Amino acid sequence: MQTHDYIGYTGILLIAIAYAPTLYHLIAKKCAFNICMRRQIIWLFASVMLAIYAFFLPSIVFIIATLLQAFGSSAVIFYAFKHRQNRCDEHRH
Repeated sequence: MQTHDYIGYTGILLIAIAYAPTLYHLIAKKCAFNICMRRQIIWLFASVMLAIYAFFLPSIVFIIATLLQAFGSSAVIFYAFKHRQNRCDEHRH
């Protein structure tokens, strides 16, 4: 593996870390407060479009990153819709 591969895989790790708090809050606390569905849907479509592009390159790091983003956005959309009326104790005020 070359240096740029390590940079790419570190970026993938950062994507997973970035989605973790939001998904934790949505799943564990069943709270969809402050989730912008429009933004998540745009991110989902952008990720899918970039994944299609990545398959034509082909770049395994780019493919994994865009699919991870698509999965993260899909999960946020699913749980935000599921818990759209719920608020945790932190956000009830």
